[in-house]
Amino acid sequence: METRSRAARLLLALGLFAVSAACRADEVEDFFRGRTVNLVVGHEVGTGFDVYSRALARHFGRFIPGRPNVAVQNMQGASGMSAANWLYNIAPKDGTELAIIQHGLIFRPLLDPREVRYK
Repeated sequence: METRSRAARLLLALGLFAVSAACRADEVEDFFRGRTVNLVVGHEVGTGFDVYSRALARHFGRFIPGRPNVAVQNMQGASGMSAANWLYNIAPKDGTELAIIQHGLIFRPLLDPREVRYK
């Protein structure tokens, strides 16, 4: 009898967890529906970063709840440092702005922090 009671409580808890997770997913879908996600590329048009960013943007929206449009914007300057500084300091922090930058910029605050405005 005790075992059935525990099993019933466990199933109820799992069911409530599943329902609450589904409710949260609807909020994200509603947020992104009809919006545009901007993919900022820290390099010039026609470079390798730009080419694969545009290829990514073509399909990326399908994997975000709400299926938003994805637009690519180029922000050249300082090998992507301008885009990284802009993303950290100015861009809205709601998930609608993403950036593709060089992997070396991650270590820039440690090695040469003169122009770095991000952590």
